[in-house]
Amino acid sequence: MSISEKCADFIVKYREKISRVFWGLLGISLILCLFVQVNYDLSKYLPNSSLTQQGIQKMEDSFGYPGTARIMLKDVSMGEALSYKEQIEHISGVDRVSFSTGSKSAYAPEFMEEKEKEKDLDYKDGNALFHVVFVKGDSDVQTKKTLREIESLLGDKAVYAGLAVQSKTVEEQVSSQMGLILALGLGFIFLILIIMTNSYGEPFLFLITILLAVGLNRGTNVFLGKVSFITNNVAAILQIAVSMDYAIFLLHSFETGLEKGMDKEKALSYAVGKSLSTILASSLTTVGGFLALCAMSFGIGKDMGIVLAKGVVFSLLTVIFFMPALLLRMWNFVEKTRHKPFVPSFKPLAKLAYRLSPLVLILTILFVYPLNIMQGMNDFRFSNGAVVKGEGTKISEMEEEINGVFGEENLLIAIYPEGRNDREKALGNLLTSLPYVENVQSLSSLLPEGVPEFMVPKSSLDLVRKDGYSRMVITLNLPGESQESYKAVSTIRQILKVYTGEDSYLVGDTTATMDMENILRTDNAKVNT
Repeated sequence: MSISEKCADFIVKYREKISRVFWGLLGISLILCLFVQVNYDLSKYLPNSSLTQQGIQKMEDSFGYPGTARIMLKDVSMGEALSYKEQIEHISGVDRVSFSTGSKSAYAPEFMEEKEKEKDLDYKDGNALFHVVFVKGDSDVQTKKTLREIESLLGDKAVYAGLAVQSKTVEEQVSSQMGLILALGLGFIFLILIIMTNSYGEPFLFLITILLAVGLNRGTNVFLGKVSFITNNVAAILQIAVSMDYAIFLLHSFETGLEKGMDKEKALSYAVGKSLSTILASSLTTVGGFLALCAMSFGIGKDMGIVLAKGVVFSLLTVIFFMPALLLRMWNFVEKTRHKPFVPSFKPLAKLAYRLSPLVLILTILFVYPLNIMQGMNDFRFSNGAVVKGEGTKISEMEEEINGVFGEENLLIAIYPEGRNDREKALGNLLTSLPYVENVQSLSSLLPEGVPEFMVPKSSLDLVRKDGYSRMVITLNLPGESQESYKAVSTIRQILKVYTGEDSYLVGDTTATMDMENILRTDNAKVNT
């Protein structure tokens, strides 16, 4: 007797005990699902070699990296706007609110706001623009809770934009829509199984088996620390799609055993033994494909690769160890719900496919190169905003409304070694002269004339000078993701190094998206290879 036959006999003999173990593990996994942390910030997956990641680390170490949002109040007087500003400042989780000044950046300390206050750039035609800085980061749970409190306070008077708003919107949309998408996916799969099988009971048998494996996979994600929202929501449907055939193969092998005159237990042992090598080979190729994602420099590859590969392994184990007991329990139900085939025989189609196969091969060879060129012409989006800011979405409409009144705001933060104020001022003047730079703020450029640096309160000074580094806020009038924005970032990085040396960093939504795109294009070729 071979090893696979001995394993099959053991599994069939102890199938009920094994089944109870799986049900127990499922219960534990469903509880663990509640503790799986989900990451909604894709920039967290940038490798340490990324210039943006290095800049984020330096900024967090020296200044912190709080979340920000732009909030526009409509049809309010200046007095009402000031009252709302004060109420927002008292909400837990809000660090500060900038409003009604020439300084359009929420990162600016209060003493910087006085220089051009008479312009009232944050109040136009009855619209007030608040720049809110949160205590925590854009994707932090506390920040999202704070945003909800602000929304409750302002009601329908306000519209919102900014990275913190995008992160909150991603979570809300994914949470509400992925449940619907999963339900639709399962519904289509169930419908296909009903049509393609000869019993109404078979789809239930397959889905119970694979959904149990999905539950085990999701619960064990807790041991990975955090998973991305993309992984968390696509893993289930992909796991079902790639491993459903394992269950189908086992059932068909069982039916073959019965056709050979075996009793149920013997047929089941035969099916498990026959399926072991076949399903193992099939699953290992799938696992290998998913693990190839771990070769990506962008961290989401490892995140997705491990979760998806783990899901296939759980599907394999569930089909081989758990499904035999379920199959015998449900067999009478499967038999009683037999029906006539809903689809005709595929034998004529198989014969036609065989005759046409040489032509198909020739056409494949002829079209593979031009089609490969065409797929490379696809236009991809890489930013966090691309996930939620589709045409017609509420967040896009709100951002367009704010931009229509106050213009676009694309913030970059420059971090560089503390040095001479005159050189910092010259750097600011040069950057301001660039056509796509709307505003530049640093201590030397915004310190009121005649006010010495030592008179600035330490709490304000720490926002721009700390631990031997200075911080400059650069506002671009370009969108967050575009070739023009990427060229602007490259130019500013070069200027920054000329004026402040190699130990300088540039951080922002555009720099993260730019690095993400460059890394992912290289990763794509690596993973495919």
